[in-house]
Amino acid sequence: MEAVGDVARRHGLKVIEDACQAHGAKFKDRKTGLWGDCAAFSLNQNKLMCGGEGGIFVTDDEQIAAAARTLWSFGETRTPVESRDYHVYALGWMYRNNDLAAAFARAQLTKLDQYIANQRRNVTELFAGLQDIPGLILPAEPEGHFHNWYNFTCRMDMDVLGWYDEPIRLRDAMVKALNAEGVPALVWQRFILPEMTVFQAQNAYGHGCPWSCPYTEAVSYDPADFPVAQKHLETHFAFISPLRAPHGPEVPKAVAGGVRKVFDNIGELDVDKILEAS
Repeated sequence: MEAVGDVARRHGLKVIEDACQAHGAKFKDRKTGLWGDCAAFSLNQNKLMCGGEGGIFVTDDEQIAAAARTLWSFGETRTPVESRDYHVYALGWMYRNNDLAAAFARAQLTKLDQYIANQRRNVTELFAGLQDIPGLILPAEPEGHFHNWYNFTCRMDMDVLGWYDEPIRLRDAMVKALNAEGVPALVWQRFILPEMTVFQAQNAYGHGCPWSCPYTEAVSYDPADFPVAQKHLETHFAFISPLRAPHGPEVPKAVAGGVRKVFDNIGELDVDKILEAS
């Protein structure tokens, strides 16, 4: 974000920070949501802070706030709590949340620090149980970072595991085996962004826009140009629910036991049979 901010300032641009899954996370003691000119946090059902649906937009720039309110309410310049003239001045949508969901989200906000503390305690237990498992690469929290542990993403080292076929096959079989042991492992994403149809077809808004607009240059989204992202995609699996409140340390401890059991017995895994049955 520091590098992005430097580029933006040189070119007179504004930075919109995507903090949708980063509630309470920090970098260099500065919280997410404070690195850009504005930021968005999601509040849907699987976020660390849940408001049912919708999200929160934050900024300390009055001009950006006014523009956001216009988008938020049909392109009108007056908010619903003001005397409205129902005249539309710009393009806008109906992004307003309802009072009940907003009240629930405000109550949840008072518990966010508690949720993060619980999450970090559970992650400490999970780390302790997953240490030194051959072929399992654990996530990291580098110095100067404060992770909210929205999810816990692991990777598999296929060379250490002695697997030289398609990585996805072993990864998917391992996830099935973990699930059979009661471990709620999941695959977070199955496509890297450049592989998605919207980028391959370049038809986001129809007729090639925004790629065909006069302010852009030709761009290629060849998945082969992103081997590191592809490798991560093919070898990862994640945990979410075992870390969340109201679970205590006993849940990640049990999860770690199930993971160790599956990895210790990987030589007995019949990959073809497991995948055919799924």
